[in-house]
Parts: sequence; C-alpha cells; structure tokens
Amino acid sequence: MEREKNLEKEVEALRKAGRDRERDLDTLNTVLQCNQDVINDLRVSLREKECLLKEVEEERELWRRRDGALAVVLQEKEVLIRNLRQQSK
Repeated sequence: MEREKNLEKEVEALRKAGRDRERDLDTLNTVLQCNQDVINDLRVSLREKECLLKEVEEERELWRRRDGALAVVLQEKEVLIRNLRQQSK
C-alpha cells in the first residue's frame, strides 16, 4: 500500500514536471517567435536605411559633379573676361 502511494506520488510528480516542461517550452517558443519578429522588423528597417543611404550618396555625388562643372564654368568665365579685357586695351 505504501509502495503504491509512493508510486502514485512519483507518477504525479513526473506528470507535473512534464506539464511544467511543456509550459516552459511554450514560453520559450513564444519568446523565440517574438525575437524572430523583431529580427525581421530590424532587417526591413536596415534595408530601408541602406536604400536611403544609397540615395543620399548618389545625390551627394551628383552635387559633387555639379560643383565641379560649375567650377570649370567659372574658370572659363574668368579666362574669357581676361581675354576680353586684354583685347579691349
């Protein structure tokens, strides 16, 4: 009789441990899914920021080229002004 009670207690303890383990696994699964969602959101955000950065870099390059072209035009203007002044002397 005592042995049966001990076995019953042991079986109940094992069942409880199994339920606790299942609950822990469910919690872990929820946390992992949440973390995966965060990772996916971060990936999307990173792609968006990389795209914006590329656009900014392309625009910066365009302005650099425009500045270079403007500098050349200004130099040519100065040369033309000097030539006109020398011709009118």
